[in-house]
Amino acid sequence: MARLVDRMLTLAQADSGLELRLVVVDLKPLVDEVCRQAATTHPEAKLAVDSVAASVDGDEDALRQLLWILLDNAFRYARSAVGVRLFTEAGWARLVVIDDGTGVAAEHREQIFERFFRADAARTGAHAGLGLSIARWIVAQHRGRITVGAANSGGAAFLVDLPLLPPS
Repeated sequence: MARLVDRMLTLAQADSGLELRLVVVDLKPLVDEVCRQAATTHPEAKLAVDSVAASVDGDEDALRQLLWILLDNAFRYARSAVGVRLFTEAGWARLVVIDDGTGVAAEHREQIFERFFRADAARTGAHAGLGLSIARWIVAQHRGRITVGAANSGGAAFLVDLPLLPPS
């Protein structure tokens, strides 16, 4: 219940026009820390992490929330494994979260970012369908983009691109 209230509050803030304050954030330690915590919280699935140094203008708390949303989704639908990869490419810090679950049907890949949407019976449960809409808002606040596709394992692959800061 507390998570639902937190998510509703985040969406209310987004609706009111709240803009995040962005500062330099080094993503590698953030990704590594959240993944360590998630592996402890979700011991039922194997978590593979591959991350490199990448700095963005960001809100550290919001980016942490974004990664937790993607990881919670991945662990919820994974059969046995979740993967996280952070790398840089063509001016972007690219974060990819994959699972080996049932995936997201192509016709639902945009709708899953809408509030309260649930794709199908395999993706039901006690969850309100708010997490991915919050994820989309967080990514938009960072001038990035978020998409979902199919992982090589057959599950879902969430891709987040955030503008990379040039090395100093």
